[in-house]
Amino acid sequence: MGSQKKKRQHRGRGEAVDRGFIEEFSKCLGQVLNRHPLKPTMTRIELLRTTVQSKVLYGFLRNPIDIERIKPFVEHSKDCKRRFLNGFFDSEVSVISDGSIPCFNSDQQFLNYTKRPLSDLGIKTTGLHLRAKKGTPIHDKRKGKPYRLRKNIYSLYISARSRQKFYELEGFTMIRKKAKTRKPPKK
Repeated sequence: MGSQKKKRQHRGRGEAVDRGFIEEFSKCLGQVLNRHPLKPTMTRIELLRTTVQSKVLYGFLRNPIDIERIKPFVEHSKDCKRRFLNGFFDSEVSVISDGSIPCFNSDQQFLNYTKRPLSDLGIKTTGLHLRAKKGTPIHDKRKGKPYRLRKNIYSLYISARSRQKFYELEGFTMIRKKAKTRKPPKK
């Protein structure tokens, strides 16, 4: 999810491979902005995209995310924490076949912040680790192009002891992630 400002237009945009995720994102955007759910469109590289113009949403989603600005909304209640984490983990997390749940992001401050609501819900995480350094060559499989990372990438994992609790609390929207969490983690 992101935001961009062009010629006085304030756009909030979501892109994803998973149809269920982007449809849920569109539905939530419609509810938040009191509009009809937006219809996702297909991009050139087989991503589904939802774009909306909203100055309020732009201010909320601009990068880097202002932790102090979102904190009252996230920490309002246990349900708000759970929903925040659900959205974040749907968009940023992988579920690996061995059952591990890593999260990769370039915003170190934001990753550190996500540990707090997880901890409040009784879910333990590892510390942050530098996963890849700025300038590292990467090959994008979807676009078929090589590029270099513009920022450092950090990782955060749900601890092995907390995985089951995470699975119970955090239902994923994305079908492929749901399927992987239904399989018991390998020991």
